[in-house]
Amino acid sequence: MHKFELPIASVGSVKIMPRMIYWFQMPENFKDKDKIELLQKDIWILPSTIDEMSPIQKEKDSIFLLNLDNVHRHAKRDESDLYKMSQEYIEKLQQKEPIKIVTHTTHLDNRLKTIFKDKGIVYLEKNLYNQKLAIQSIATIVNLLYENTGRANRAYLRMELASDSGVQVEITAKQDFLPVVLVAEVRDISMNGMLLSFSDENDIDKLAVKGFISIQLQIGKELVKFKSALIVRLDKEKKEAGIFFDLTNAKMVTEEQASHYSTLLYHWISEIMNSELQE
Repeated sequence: MHKFELPIASVGSVKIMPRMIYWFQMPENFKDKDKIELLQKDIWILPSTIDEMSPIQKEKDSIFLLNLDNVHRHAKRDESDLYKMSQEYIEKLQQKEPIKIVTHTTHLDNRLKTIFKDKGIVYLEKNLYNQKLAIQSIATIVNLLYENTGRANRAYLRMELASDSGVQVEITAKQDFLPVVLVAEVRDISMNGMLLSFSDENDIDKLAVKGFISIQLQIGKELVKFKSALIVRLDKEKKEAGIFFDLTNAKMVTEEQASHYSTLLYHWISEIMNSELQE
């Protein structure tokens, strides 16, 4: 599993560990906005070729997505060579084990399907030239393939912040029915939660798992207010608290504040997409 550190103007940098998909012959109409939408879902799409796979693409938690339609179109072979060609690609792909392999095509061909499925390769008869269908299908298949890997299937990309990012939250909790105000640093952040770090270990004792808090998030000059967030875990030794919120839940955050927050993170994810991938 690879962790990438990438620059974000407003906070210096973030570290991410997305689930990686290397897409051979990715459809030309699959644009940056589509890749950003998948990256928000913790899936990083990268165009690739079979013959130029880098060592990073041999990670066991990476998926190789093969567009059979474009493979055949670009190879400029006769239809009679289709099955022989498919066998050639299977041999090349299997040399890259233990990458998970998924093929997709718009053609209905039972013989072709059998060739791939007999080798244990996932075979999708779907039109992934349709961006909406592609995003839905990729997210579904990635979640299924990751179920037995021990890797958490996250709904959203988690971005780990540097210790000097300056991103803070002011928390209002209740202790003995009285309001208590605490301050914490944000260690990681996503579209549905944060990991908070406290400097005073006594602050953790003022919180409870399954308890609700209100928070004000400060990112530079930007302020986002959440009416309610749920504490899902506490680590007294590390002085950390994990919180969850739902941007579509009006009881947790107003529509205006939810839009402000999601826009801020969308810009970060766009910056990540435009950054050069670093090992």
